[in-house]
Amino acid sequence: MIMKISSISLFIIAVQKEIDNLSSKVDIHYRKTMINNKIEICFKIMIKIDDIFEEIYPSQINLKSFEEKESLNPRIWNEDGSLKAIIRKRLYEIAKDFIDNIDEMDIHIEDVLLVGSIAGYNWSKYSDIDCHIVVDYDALKEYASKEILQRTFDQTKDAWNKKHNLLLYGYPVELYVQDVRSGNESDGIYSIKYGKWVKFPKGGNELQQRELIKRQAAAYLNLIDKYSKMAYECHSKKAAEIITHEIEKLYNESIRSRKEALAEGGEYAPGNIVFKVLRRTGAIQKMKDAKTLLYDKINAL
Repeated sequence: MIMKISSISLFIIAVQKEIDNLSSKVDIHYRKTMINNKIEICFKIMIKIDDIFEEIYPSQINLKSFEEKESLNPRIWNEDGSLKAIIRKRLYEIAKDFIDNIDEMDIHIEDVLLVGSIAGYNWSKYSDIDCHIVVDYDALKEYASKEILQRTFDQTKDAWNKKHNLLLYGYPVELYVQDVRSGNESDGIYSIKYGKWVKFPKGGNELQQRELIKRQAAAYLNLIDKYSKMAYECHSKKAAEIITHEIEKLYNESIRSRKEALAEGGEYAPGNIVFKVLRRTGAIQKMKDAKTLLYDKINAL
């Protein structure tokens, strides 16, 4: 559930925390003057933000791109449902290059899986080519624990994806490393290494609870937009800390909601669709950019 938080209240809380940090020896009149001056500034900032803030309504959320197509993506798949040879060859080469760039570990690729919307009937212009490189973490226990291995692979993945803008027929390639014992909630799963379907997509899925998805997505988008504007307008370190905390809570909530939705209802569950709306509209990146900006404000001298 998304709680609507008053932007002005956030700033007032930040001001109060800043004042509370002052020594109790400070003259009470001076403390009151500081509070009044700070709150006045906060109100001016928030009035400025409210003037440029345009609320997004549920009716404005377009879910058409999530509707199923009648066939798999013809640019990626052959008519018989097999992955096009040139794509299969290229993706496996990319996966090998990725693993070869991880130093000091002898890693054997168990499989490379193509998952996500591109491996199903719900593909769209927003789809990524999601490749999961399957590795046996137990075989690497001499190097590190599973937790450290996953952290290492995630960091390598993030660095790789930021460094490369790799497109196959217009679709960006996203890499991820997973343990051979991990499951996958994708509607379709194709083995690139062995050239066969692990799980053929069923199709026939309909988007459920459209109005709920629209309401939740609009609520997220409005909060993210306001927090982003607050990040650019605020100049108080305490205010920046409060806003950072709220953005982190919102981001973590969206991630948690998506994971729970995938586990319970699969790709078409509302929580997953809401997250995809946020990603497609740039709201996820907006939260990351706001956090970076706020970090710089908090740590500047």
